Amino acid sequence: MANIRRLKGIDRAEVDRLRGAGIQTIEQLWVRISPEQDNGFTDLANKARIDQSRLIELLSTEGLRRTGKPGARWLKKHWLDVVLIIGMLLLVARVWSLVR
Repeated sequence: MANIRRLKGIDRAEVDRLRGAGIQTIEQLWVRISPEQDNGFTDLANKARIDQSRLIELLSTEGLRRTGKPGARWLKKHWLDVVLIIGMLLLVARVWSLVR
């Protein structure tokens, strides 16, 4: 579970206020404002003394970060796949050049 401090753009005071409202992780924040909670979003904003628009901004940024374009993380996770595909392509190209 990701610590609430890892929300991009959140400041120290907001972290402290969310912790005071019982939110320690990003996942807890998502659950707290989910539709299954009875108006949890408004209650949390009031309890943490953070504007609803600011909470929406923080979570929007986090959502975009999680669904971001493939980059270094993707490559770090799939580097072996990439190496194998490139190797196979080179092997096919070599065989093709010998057959012609």
